[in-house]
Amino acid sequence: MVRLAERLQAAESAAKAGHRANEQLSLKEQMKLEDADRARIEAAKQAERDSAMRELEEFRLRQERLRQDAKRVFREEIAAEESAAIEQEEKGVKSFAADESSEEETRQVEQLTQSNRKQPISVESVLGVREPGRIGVSFTARVFPTPERESQKALEEEWLRKQAERRRQADATAEPGDAAADDLSDRERDPVWLRDKGNRLFASGNFLAAINAYSHAISLKSEMHSLYSNRAACHLRLGNYFKAMEDASKALELLQPPVEQNRLARVRAHCRRAAALCGLGANAKAVIELREAARLQPENAEIAEDLRRTEAAAAKDEEEHDGDGLDDVDD
Repeated sequence: MVRLAERLQAAESAAKAGHRANEQLSLKEQMKLEDADRARIEAAKQAERDSAMRELEEFRLRQERLRQDAKRVFREEIAAEESAAIEQEEKGVKSFAADESSEEETRQVEQLTQSNRKQPISVESVLGVREPGRIGVSFTARVFPTPERESQKALEEEWLRKQAERRRQADATAEPGDAAADDLSDRERDPVWLRDKGNRLFASGNFLAAINAYSHAISLKSEMHSLYSNRAACHLRLGNYFKAMEDASKALELLQPPVEQNRLARVRAHCRRAAALCGLGANAKAVIELREAARLQPENAEIAEDLRRTEAAAAKDEEEHDGDGLDDVDD
């Protein structure tokens, strides 16, 4: 039994040794394969680098040849100009020497010729100097403060048309023969003056009087979006959330089409409708309004904070709704 146990132990040890040897052999083979892959990848990278360097060197040599050719052509042109000038001067000297017999004059002419040969011809004298000029640039007159974009052109034109139509309606608010209108002064028939008066009353805290001013301006068939938006702000201060939501919605209807000129007005209308929805307990819908306001004015930190608080309130409402058992059924 002892010998049998020893033989079994020896066989087990031999098996373990063989297993380790096989593992080491497999590891070595795997390392060889990985080394071969790395060598192949490095060789491919080196080949790409060599190819790129060769192309770069060929490009540099081509550019250098082009520069040398340009310099050679320029020097040949200058030399041709100088040769033509020298030949012309030599012809003049010969004719002058034939006419004059004085040796002193001949010597002076030769000295003048030698000095002209040494004097180089400048590039400016050959090519000439380019005359300066001025390019006039004119810009198209534009109502909006933003650059003109083809995709927004139709919307901007529609917005301007609607604004002009509302101004014409404001100028013709009082109908002829209207007794109530005849008792009003010119200022009391002006929706813009009534809006400004309502703004002053709102700033002083007299919200009911401000609502009356805005409502009177609206009764004059005025469709100024600011009247509805500002009246919504007054209703919010008084807790009339449903009326505030209606006025904010009407303001957003009048602020169409959406263009850059009415972007901030749309932000205020969305915020006021969100506040009204929060007052009515519809926090989830208020989140939608605040997200749109944050999209239109992402730099406004107050809107971002209101959105964060409203999202938390909406999540809490959702949790309470899930736990109230209204959606559960009895067995």
